[in-house]
Amino acid sequence: MATNNQVNVGLSGSSGTGSFAGTTSPSFTTPVLGTPTSGTLTNCTGLPVSTGISGFGTGVATALAANVNGSGAISLTTSPSFVTPTLGAATATSLTFSPTTGGIVGTTTNDNTTAGDVGEIIESTVLIGSAVSMSSTIAKDITSISLTAGDWDTWGNIWTNPAGSTTTSILAGWINTSSATQPTAPGSGAFNSYQFTSVAGAAMGLFVGQRRLSLSGNTTVYLSATIQFAVSTMSAYGYICARRRR
Repeated sequence: MATNNQVNVGLSGSSGTGSFAGTTSPSFTTPVLGTPTSGTLTNCTGLPVSTGISGFGTGVATALAANVNGSGAISLTTSPSFVTPTLGAATATSLTFSPTTGGIVGTTTNDNTTAGDVGEIIESTVLIGSAVSMSSTIAKDITSISLTAGDWDTWGNIWTNPAGSTTTSILAGWINTSSATQPTAPGSGAFNSYQFTSVAGAAMGLFVGQRRLSLSGNTTVYLSATIQFAVSTMSAYGYICARRRR
């Protein structure tokens, strides 16, 4: 049995409140513990990841402590497999698609691609009611479109609208970045010309062809024509379209 003096000496540096605890299975409420020399934390809870665990690489503890979206196992950087993820703007330089069973999914309805995206369409139509008055052998623009920087495929067609007594002998049409300027054949694929003798009043249609335009900035692209005709008046109308290739 300890003497009063021994008890007093043992308790002289005590802090906190409550009952005294023995060495076997004690229960402490909100104690401040120093650095233990050993121990097993199997049943412990509430350990903060960012400050309570050491040995992680740089940034790992912070990442584990942050909010996590989704479910499933954690994936590493090499060959991970994700199921139905929502991806933000990727900075990768290339994507590989299956050549036989996969690829870029196309639209399943009659919508249009957003401006600037691959597949964007820009077009212009001039109907017969707004046909452009022509002068024989003089090049004229039928219509035009404005394209932004990028790689475009362009094509179009031209139709004549002669008076009842007008005869046509030459019909030429093209797509060019210069207004009312006939290109040198073959005109990068979008230049077509026919020489013939038509009956009076016969309307003619001409597919001008297709050409690629690689543009570094905003550019006006023209659908133009030259018609050689006689006797009376002539007008022309048509259609031009461009689709962004990339």
